[in-house]
Amino acid sequence: GLWLVAVVAVALIGCDVIECRGDHQNPHPVIPDNVKIQKNSRIEDMEYWYEEAAEELAESLARVENNNVARNVVLFLGDGMSITTVTAARIYKGQQAGDTGEEYKLAWEHFPNLGLIKTYTVDKQVADSSSSATAYLCGAKTNYYTVGVDATAALEDCASVTDRNKLPSVARWALEAGKRTGFVTSTRVGHATPANLYAHSASRSWECDADFDNETLIACPDVKDISRQLVEDYPGRDFNVIMGGGMQYLTGNVTDRPGDPVIDEDWACIREDGRDLFIDWQDHQAEEGRRFASVQSRSELQALNLTDVDYLMGVYANGHVPYEHEKRELGLDIPTLAEMTEAAITVLSQEANGFFLLVEGGRIDLAHHDNLFNTALDETSAFDDALIKALEMLDTEETLIIVTADHSHVTAMNGYPLRGQDITGLADVADDGRPFTTLSYTNGPGFYGAYEVSENGSEVVRRDITEDDVSGFGYTHNAAIGIDFDTHSGEDVPVYAIGPMSHLFQRTHEQSYIAHVISYASCMGPNAPH
Repeated sequence: GLWLVAVVAVALIGCDVIECRGDHQNPHPVIPDNVKIQKNSRIEDMEYWYEEAAEELAESLARVENNNVARNVVLFLGDGMSITTVTAARIYKGQQAGDTGEEYKLAWEHFPNLGLIKTYTVDKQVADSSSSATAYLCGAKTNYYTVGVDATAALEDCASVTDRNKLPSVARWALEAGKRTGFVTSTRVGHATPANLYAHSASRSWECDADFDNETLIACPDVKDISRQLVEDYPGRDFNVIMGGGMQYLTGNVTDRPGDPVIDEDWACIREDGRDLFIDWQDHQAEEGRRFASVQSRSELQALNLTDVDYLMGVYANGHVPYEHEKRELGLDIPTLAEMTEAAITVLSQEANGFFLLVEGGRIDLAHHDNLFNTALDETSAFDDALIKALEMLDTEETLIIVTADHSHVTAMNGYPLRGQDITGLADVADDGRPFTTLSYTNGPGFYGAYEVSENGSEVVRRDITEDDVSGFGYTHNAAIGIDFDTHSGEDVPVYAIGPMSHLFQRTHEQSYIAHVISYASCMGPNAPH
């Protein structure tokens, strides 16, 4: 009987019996016959692994600390990019390249220095994207859901935000040091992460004027929404590069476009005060006599001679920038994250004093919230492409590049899938005789489609997903607990670094430490005097 199982496994996946044996707890996993498996052509015997280790030892022993001043700093922020996401994205991209995937390395995994980052906030064990951004962009931990203020400001209490608790960001430090500065995001330009570069708010939800309730407006009649702070106030109005989505937060004069509808759900905002902040930004640049450009499409961006542009605003969507696979499949006239990064560096690198740039892969997080794991992997791959482009353009002898995440997600990599087994596919068959995917979540909307009533109506059973397109970008992965959006999770996230002073990342750090490393390495902000 034991050999019969092995023969069945061989027939299903076409490999030798010894290769088909998994962990001792499940020595003969039943792999569904529609699972793709990439064959490993290497002979990975003792000699192979000894040689691999010798090469890595040689690289580690040859490493020299870079104690230069960082003329440039680029912070790559993978929003919600958990360690599970990094591992799965590594396999995903490696398999796309035709290999088994596990041995592949994303661009940041070649960096010489890394550590772990603790993401808790002053008042929560698990952070949101805004409070965590305050830590790594402003150098101080704060309360959940607040923006650019320390913990003496209270959530949704506009009167608690004062000049005393408003925190300067690394972008402000860069401007004050005579550097250029800017950000690129696949979310809205006023969303939780980039907002912490320029705004101070008792709630990240106050992204446009329609977000305020009457009580807030009565208590603080002069309160500014986050989008106005970007365009009207220092330092945002003086950023050299602003790129992302969120046009309907800047102006109410918006219309549906292909692949880019006006979002009118309860959690979205459409500007109601009659302001057109996109035009106001242009007016400010003109009044200052600056060389500027504003664009709303990939074709408009590509038509620019960026060496003649000192200030660039690109707003490419009404809401968040569409997913990368949507841009490809629908042929949308919207730049990729890598193309936005290339344009940003071209503009910023014209300053002799250097620059600071934030690049956010923000839709990794939003895909996870909807339990769209395959889409999250594709967004992580695009994030990796953006980093590759930056590495092609910049010299790490003078540029500090940091890659990290703001928080984790409730992600899991399950079962005992075979080497080279499709990371987006089915993993194994459970005790109920039905398959499950390699990737899943502990909570989220995927719970609601995961179960059904049995044929005899006597019990609730797990739905058979054998024929589901589990590798599709629109597939909602199963979750153990039902909730409309999956939650963040509180475990540590990795930080990877290369360039001047990157060796300062070398153990478990508080998230606020990141901003201070940037300050120290580039001699700006609180660490300028050294």
